[in-house]
Amino acid sequence: MNEAEKRIIRISNSGASFKVEQHINGQNFLLKTIFSDISRSHKNIDKQKLQETIHDENYRIKAVPVLLESSGADSHIVKMLYIDGVSAEKFLVRGSRSVSKQLKGSISLFLKKTFSKSYDKEICSSLFLEKAASVLEATKCPQLKIEVTYCLEVLQKYCKKNYYFPVGPCHGDFTLSNMIISNDGTLHLIDYLDTFFESPLQDVAKIMQDLDYGWSFRYEKPAASLSAKIFCMNSTPLILGELKSDYGVQIKILLILTLMRIAPYVNDELTRNWLIKVLRKEAAK
Repeated sequence: MNEAEKRIIRISNSGASFKVEQHINGQNFLLKTIFSDISRSHKNIDKQKLQETIHDENYRIKAVPVLLESSGADSHIVKMLYIDGVSAEKFLVRGSRSVSKQLKGSISLFLKKTFSKSYDKEICSSLFLEKAASVLEATKCPQLKIEVTYCLEVLQKYCKKNYYFPVGPCHGDFTLSNMIISNDGTLHLIDYLDTFFESPLQDVAKIMQDLDYGWSFRYEKPAASLSAKIFCMNSTPLILGELKSDYGVQIKILLILTLMRIAPYVNDELTRNWLIKVLRKEAAK
């Protein structure tokens, strides 16, 4: 396994396997093999293939091209272009002010585009409480179960009435780990996710998971934490503040739920400690 494959596995939370194919013409390809929830995997890849290129005079966003798919009884293999660039923890190593500016502008453009395709609809709050209850049931770690139980109680207080949410397309897992800034400044998106509730606010909650709480930087050494905080602060677009003003309670509900949903999949002590800390912080706000 080469360094590129090791890095992809480290930042991925999909449970898939990865292989980088190096061709003699210099073009590299990424083979991703998914072994569980095959039907959902097809939906995820369909979202990636349907993503239109978004651009203005300064920024360009596109999905990493999907070149080939094949499925068996227990696997789904996807072949994509391998994009070499800055992503996840590399943002701290190569995260200059210009990279922060590029990321900030690209995130803003992407959110503006997805919100322009959405419409407000009253959503029954039981949808979110039922999802939270299923997360609690799936959480096996005793320590995390205590935190998730408390978060469910907090959600119950917010969900005593229904709210209007923007409904429309979203990436579904819009974190820095799923963004790559290539050498030409294009923001490439990977690992789209079919969600239980399709809303661009899902992407707001996911990027806040990173910019507010440092999800993609949780494995970094303590000495790098200040650099991560500064990078996230410089990469936070103004549109997030505007959306919090318009959809404050809705974002709160989705952010708590987004953090809760990590709990059933935690399998290392560092992530567990990080999650306990941020769940307590967000629930207490």
